[in-house]
Amino acid sequence: MQQEDTSLISESGGEDSENQSSAANRSLCTSGMRLVGFALAPLGLLLLVLAALDGWKWGIGLAVVDFLVGLFLAHCFGGSKKRTVIQRSKFERLALSALPSVATFLCLYTLLVVLVHLIPASNTVSFQGVDTYGFPLRCPEGSINCVRLGNGTDTYGADGLLAPHTRGSRAEVMSVVEGWVAAHGGHVTQSTGDVFLQATFVTLLMGYVDDFAVFLHCTSTGVVVNVQSQSRIGKADLGANINRVSSLLKVLAAECNQGGKATAKCSSQCSV
Repeated sequence: MQQEDTSLISESGGEDSENQSSAANRSLCTSGMRLVGFALAPLGLLLLVLAALDGWKWGIGLAVVDFLVGLFLAHCFGGSKKRTVIQRSKFERLALSALPSVATFLCLYTLLVVLVHLIPASNTVSFQGVDTYGFPLRCPEGSINCVRLGNGTDTYGADGLLAPHTRGSRAEVMSVVEGWVAAHGGHVTQSTGDVFLQATFVTLLMGYVDDFAVFLHCTSTGVVVNVQSQSRIGKADLGANINRVSSLLKVLAAECNQGGKATAKCSSQCSV
């Protein structure tokens, strides 16, 4: 009989220990989610401001999601300690089962993005030296995130591409360039009539800002289109800049120089 009592006491002690451990784990998880919730909402608001300044649509959407998830976490885990799981709605219980992992990922992802956007280089035009119109003089030496099509052999990272000679007037060609920039999510930051245009493009997932410049001048064969596309930060661009320049050249060829002939959009002569 005494052995049975001892066994029961031992089992009861083991259950108490497991319950205490489980309660401690739940308390730790609750504290962690409360911290993530209170951090995510302010991070979302900060990202909203930064993304709006750059016109980064993905970042604006992410910021809204961050803010709403942060408020939800604060509501679920920031209340009174007396509140139990039973008191939560069915929707809350279902959402909370997957929410910790999602919220933690969102918090870390958003924190990384915000830190990248706060780097001074992210908010500074990357061109090193410009001419009187504002067109950059060169790509940085040794850069692998810059593509340039200057006059003649003044190219860099161009993969064999050369500055195109396009039919039409500068105004007509610049109109095509502006349409292409808008269609590809770019934002014009500076423009000098039908001669020079500077714009920015923002990458989808991380919101990296790339600078883009176009300079047009007339020759006896038409409009020469000089282009430079350059990333502000990072060592490599995963082909973003060369793809961007190639895309513009294809549009110019299709809309202004079909089969070597002038088109309706580019029918005028370029005044030298």
